[in-house]
Amino acid sequence: MVLAGTPRKPSAAPSTILSKTNSKSLYVQYTIPEYDGGSPILSYELQMDDGKGGDFVSLIGYDENYLKLSYIVEGNVTKGKLYRFRYRTKNSVGWSIFSDTGFIQAANVPNKPPVPVYVSSTTTSITMNFQQTDDSGGTPVIRYKVYRDAGDDFTSSYVEMTSYDGQSSQFTATVASDNLVTGKIYRFVYVATNSLGDSAYSNEMIAGIGAAPAKPNAPKKNVQLSN
Repeated sequence: MVLAGTPRKPSAAPSTILSKTNSKSLYVQYTIPEYDGGSPILSYELQMDDGKGGDFVSLIGYDENYLKLSYIVEGNVTKGKLYRFRYRTKNSVGWSIFSDTGFIQAANVPNKPPVPVYVSSTTTSITMNFQQTDDSGGTPVIRYKVYRDAGDDFTSSYVEMTSYDGQSSQFTATVASDNLVTGKIYRFVYVATNSLGDSAYSNEMIAGIGAAPAKPNAPKKNVQLSN
């Protein structure tokens, strides 16, 4: 005769993989219990609340056995809401205690913001304007970042310009503060950042650092000589 008990309480709360969760669906994952009670696991019951702190409701694994270690919640997901999850395991003896509560937000990184808008250049600076992203991803944008290349014929990777304050709609990059070199042509991109990470790069703005061309002379009139 084999003696068995219920499985041990799961050691970790349900969690997610950010790249698989977004504002419309939630990817939930969990782990095999450290001790199955001496009898094979028959099912995992996963529960979630309504995103408002309400009661937990069973999603899968209670009425029929479910042995996958992940589940995707689709439908009835509200963008931006933070949902609570918990799970428990069952063997032939019965159910374990529920795990600790895990939290998953229906959100993703922001949409990429519009391309920076060129304003002006001097021999020591380049000024540009920025616009906000049209979609924060379901959670507020914390800051924006500006990146530039090395000004070497568009072959180098981008580096962040740390002199930008992360919020202003206009920014002037300078020789003194940003190590720009007069005469070079740079690529500039802009990203939005929320609690989940950075958006994709905006499209590139290309601008050179240098004085505008001198004003040309006025055209001369053609003089018709009479015979």
